[in-house]
Amino acid sequence: MAKSSVVPINPSAFKQSQAVPLFASIVGAINNDVAKPTPTFEAGAKRRHLPRTLMGGTEAMRDAREKYLPCHPVESREAYEARVANAFLYNAFEMTVGAQASKFFGEPVVLKDDVPPAIGELCETIDSEGRALTPFCIDLVKEAFVDGISFVLVDFPNMGTGAATMMDQKRAGARPYFVMVRADDVIGWRSKSIAGKEALTQVRIRENIMVPDGDYGEKASQRIRELVPGGWKVWEKQTDTLKGHVKWVVIEDGVTSLDYIPLFPLYVNSVSFFDGAPPLRSLAEMNQEHWISLSEQKRALSFARFDMLVITGVDATGPGLELGPNKVMVLPPGGSASTVTQSGAGIAAGRQDLLDIEARMQTAGLELRVENAGQTTATAAAIDSEESNAGLRAVAKNLEDCIENALQTCAEYLGMPDGGSVEIADTFGGNEIPGTPMEVTALATSGIISKQTAREELKRRNVLSEDFDLEAEQTLLDDEVAANFSMAMEQQTAFAAANPQQQPDNTPPPGGTPAAP
Repeated sequence: MAKSSVVPINPSAFKQSQAVPLFASIVGAINNDVAKPTPTFEAGAKRRHLPRTLMGGTEAMRDAREKYLPCHPVESREAYEARVANAFLYNAFEMTVGAQASKFFGEPVVLKDDVPPAIGELCETIDSEGRALTPFCIDLVKEAFVDGISFVLVDFPNMGTGAATMMDQKRAGARPYFVMVRADDVIGWRSKSIAGKEALTQVRIRENIMVPDGDYGEKASQRIRELVPGGWKVWEKQTDTLKGHVKWVVIEDGVTSLDYIPLFPLYVNSVSFFDGAPPLRSLAEMNQEHWISLSEQKRALSFARFDMLVITGVDATGPGLELGPNKVMVLPPGGSASTVTQSGAGIAAGRQDLLDIEARMQTAGLELRVENAGQTTATAAAIDSEESNAGLRAVAKNLEDCIENALQTCAEYLGMPDGGSVEIADTFGGNEIPGTPMEVTALATSGIISKQTAREELKRRNVLSEDFDLEAEQTLLDDEVAANFSMAMEQQTAFAAANPQQQPDNTPPPGGTPAAP
């Protein structure tokens, strides 16, 4: 990236710092092609649709209707809508996304010593919503595990022409901040190779915001933010109320002194430059399968839970019978009533199907060791863990690069030469050490290893924290033993005082010595 000592944001300041003509605004310009997604985006959107719908939970899956919950050929619309209304999602996909993202943040994001104090202060509220750097990164990683890629945009308030210098901007409280951008909102981009490295030359980001409407109301506004090196435009979708025509109009534009676009990708599963594919797509498909099977199971249970009443010898055209508690059924001569009960075999088969899908989802969700599924040797567990952890470390490195690039842009906006570096703690290695915590504890209980050695091994496996103090803990344990012994002695003394008849007889036998108590 190019670095500059002073980076103003508004057109007037840009003219003062750069020997170029004053930026010419095109506010009011119209171009209806700006909102047209590229074929690459549309292909990616198709891949992302199921994972994204799952992240919306039960309501989103219900809204998708036949796309993810097929209607049977002979099923009435009324019956289908009732089945949809009673369908509930077991969201293994969302739980796995959260679990995978949390693996990177056993410890907060570390700002290294080369991070300037001003940048460190920014990281305390790194975005416009007031989030600190670590919570922001957690959400950024979650989005990347859903779509395969997510983005950080470094933005700066548009100061207009009223803040011509950085001092003016500082007085106004203007500062750079992060904006998290989802892959679903980056509808188009262009790039070219510069010095052997692919670089963005244009990107379009879709925005949906709420704007005031009248004195108290609000309405949705669809916008496209177009970014190029050194400049930006905001397009808004507007409708001609008389003719009904839709047009996209530039409502804001401006320049920066950056010679690049400050949008940085976080790759989890890269397809190509600025494009990714959902890394947990197979899990998403299994979750859809579970959604369908659970819907069928609930439907089957609604029939199986009630016996079917069979009545013979009654005129079907006559008045209906009133059934229920405290009712008496009167049948004509020769009439009879009985019930038909289902065997329940289909219910059992449906339950097993759900359990089988859940087991496969657990494996597809990158769970290294499935609990209660048999013994796994320490060597096999270490190999599986190492293969998965290598992928997690690669994502952690990508995250570090993404955040460091974004901090560098913040530094340039503030007129600093360097934004510093960050570190994502490697907390992926605890399971690589052979031997589970339970096995370590068993060795200590059996006396094969000392309790102190067991504690050290548990600390290596991240069961005990890095701050765990072995000596201090031993002191606490010794105090507990002494306190328990004292309490036991007090109880024994109190019992003896209350029950003197149960004391041992120490009277010496004739010619003998007192018996030992």
